[in-house]
Amino acid sequence: MIKNKGNFISGVVIFFVAGFMFFFSLGIKSVAGMTIAIGSDLLPKVVAILLMCFSAILVVTNFTFKKNIEPQPEVVIAPSKQANISQVKAVLISIALITVYIAMMEFFGFIISTMLYLFAQFIVLAPKKKVRYIGFLAIAIPATFIIYFIFVRGFSLMLPRGLVFNF
Repeated sequence: MIKNKGNFISGVVIFFVAGFMFFFSLGIKSVAGMTIAIGSDLLPKVVAILLMCFSAILVVTNFTFKKNIEPQPEVVIAPSKQANISQVKAVLISIALITVYIAMMEFFGFIISTMLYLFAQFIVLAPKKKVRYIGFLAIAIPATFIIYFIFVRGFSLMLPRGLVFNF
């Protein structure tokens, strides 16, 4: 018996999307001359496999049924209209930020684009009363360099330098 139809449907959909993601990641070409097995196709494959595993767990746990447990009445708390509008606004702004981030990447390169994106995304996601610009910069700048060095030094992958810094 399915306990939660929404979780079941979500698990099945995510499983198939992850399967497609894995299938298409097989077509990602590795950089010529690389002697290590870690290429640009590794991360999409790992993420796809993890998504498939977690979605399978979600589907399987929906079939577990414990007897002698009385169903608890669901308490539904209606969120305020203002909360829904602000959440939708945050999602739309996040989508716009990702789009701008991708567009900026070619011109400014990975480092500048990622710093600006993380800083802006932190502002969007933080509650209005807890926006700390200095704290967000203190996280965005080191996080960008850590990510950069993991990919460039650890995985030997090239990240976009941008037109501004391509000299």
